[in-house]
Amino acid sequence: MSKVVLVVDDDPDVLDVAATLIESFGYLAKVADNANDALRLAESDGFDAVLTDVVMPGMNGYQLARRLRETEPRLPVICATGYPNVSDDDRHCDIVLQMPYRAAVLKHVLCTVLATAATGS
Repeated sequence: MSKVVLVVDDDPDVLDVAATLIESFGYLAKVADNANDALRLAESDGFDAVLTDVVMPGMNGYQLARRLRETEPRLPVICATGYPNVSDDDRHCDIVLQMPYRAAVLKHVLCTVLATAATGS
């Protein structure tokens, strides 16, 4: 069974590209265009990893990562940002991915966090 990755981004173009890339890697992508929808999906669907934009209206990606980790402490969360300065809130992310990212980089990061989660390391 394919691993499921939740992609969260308020930009529909970025959301579409990220989901398409993730599916091209052999994973199943579920999408949400804001953090509140992502939390609702998390309540009803299981995910193996999350890729979230950091800068979003309302709840940002770091806040979303913290909320997701309250119920799923081992859930791999990748935070993506186009901004160079990372805040202290990044501690809720397994990795902060600099945008724009290349497909090969995203694939490597996903493989790494999913493998780490599978081994419990």
